[in-house]
Amino acid sequence: PRDESIKAFIAKIDEVIDRGGTVIVPCFAVGRTQEIMLVLKDLGYEMWVDGMGRSVTGLFLNYPEYLRDPRAMRAARKTFREVKNASMRKHASKGQIIVTTGGMLDGGPVLEYLRLFKDNPKNAILLVGYQAEDTNGRLLVETGSIVLDGVMVKVECEVRKFDFSAHAGQDEIVEFAKKCKPENIVLMHSETREMFLEDLQDYNVILPELGKEVKAPGFPAQPV
Repeated sequence: PRDESIKAFIAKIDEVIDRGGTVIVPCFAVGRTQEIMLVLKDLGYEMWVDGMGRSVTGLFLNYPEYLRDPRAMRAARKTFREVKNASMRKHASKGQIIVTTGGMLDGGPVLEYLRLFKDNPKNAILLVGYQAEDTNGRLLVETGSIVLDGVMVKVECEVRKFDFSAHAGQDEIVEFAKKCKPENIVLMHSETREMFLEDLQDYNVILPELGKEVKAPGFPAQPV
């Protein structure tokens, strides 16, 4: 449940700050950065936002009619200090919470913060997005190490992952597919697509493979 994820996330932040550590929250720029800012806006800590997520937040607020709660988003933005250039990262590094791109640790300002904070066990990296295969984020979760400047290095600070997924789960996807009453279902995205087959056995389910053509009744062959 989402509420439980948020509760555990905030509890871990409190714990890290109480022990004198800094919290790094790597985020995707579109959606996840703003979501985390909303979750954290009332905590009262010194918080900074860095990277493309800062710019995207500004773009969102230029079109408030498309936001569920523009007032809350404006309030969240005001509770965060913005890193507008590289020199400001020195100030941000003295804060308590840093929300920054990139979400999978493969690029962006997060790498600068990792260099500063990775060796202190009091600090923590709190992952709030999916970590794809062959990314630094997945490497960190599975091995406790990351690649910095082409070198594999051990991360000594705490690493935790929290479920803030924006994607539908299997049950929701199956329910959606059935309500569409489709002639064909093409599953493109997932490392475990085969797990859907049992729930969708009444449909013509196609699992495309790289470099092969998809042939479905009523449609011409399409490269994938």
